[in-house]
Amino acid sequence: MEVHCNEDSINIVLERSADLALYEDDLRLGHSNCTLHSNGTHLLANISLNACHTQRKDDGIYLIYWNKIVSMNSSGAQQPDVDIDIVCKYLKPPSYKRPVSFTMKGFGTFTYQFEFFESGAFTQQKDIHSYPLEFNVGEMMYMQIESITATPNTELFAESCWATPTANRHDHLSHSIIENGCKVDETLHMYTHRQSKVQFSMEAFKFKEYHDQIFISCAVILCKAGMPDSRCAQGCSSHDTVSEHKHRIVARDTSAQTSGHVISQGPLHVRHSVSSSGNVQMP
Repeated sequence: MEVHCNEDSINIVLERSADLALYEDDLRLGHSNCTLHSNGTHLLANISLNACHTQRKDDGIYLIYWNKIVSMNSSGAQQPDVDIDIVCKYLKPPSYKRPVSFTMKGFGTFTYQFEFFESGAFTQQKDIHSYPLEFNVGEMMYMQIESITATPNTELFAESCWATPTANRHDHLSHSIIENGCKVDETLHMYTHRQSKVQFSMEAFKFKEYHDQIFISCAVILCKAGMPDSRCAQGCSSHDTVSEHKHRIVARDTSAQTSGHVISQGPLHVRHSVSSSGNVQMP
């Protein structure tokens, strides 16, 4: 048997023997409805890493995906005659995104730090060694973006936040969380107002069944506190201040606020849960 571990799929090539031919019509991948097909000499299958009941394990260094070819009778029970393991092992990529620093006139050097927390108390950060973080659909995700600066009396404002299934924040498939400073995602809860950090939570979701990951991006502005004309002071506004949808903010007054910067965190792996499967969003 040949198993080819691709970036987002597993390709299986199994020589068609006389013994396997006896069970060919009953062969399945795991306890799923995924079947193999024949080209006459070999049995073939190509499956997504997240399909056909493929399981995943994170050992801290590798992401290990495994499944098996089994024989299922007409009643859906597994027969003992066929049990072939399929394993793909991937070196775990670094996923925790470190703080990002910028320098602008009037504000000096400032840093944005995007973290996930254990609860809405925002006292315990998620361990960076546990990234990529895993959530069940419907589970609350607690997030904080903090501005670290030597400039006194500043406040941070989230102009827009959105989720994508890939690291490309311009991905055509996206889900709006905040737009123009206004709540869009119905599960969103904001915890801060006019402070040096933005704290919010929302329910984890999956874009589609074959996507098990999301990336969260936010376009933020740092303002000097007490400036009534700053974007931070205006808060939620129906007026579109974004020149490129979700991706670049137009600065009004560089003495009152910085230009917009986008900071992201992810991937977050999201799995189905029995109790919350009905909450899956499919933009």
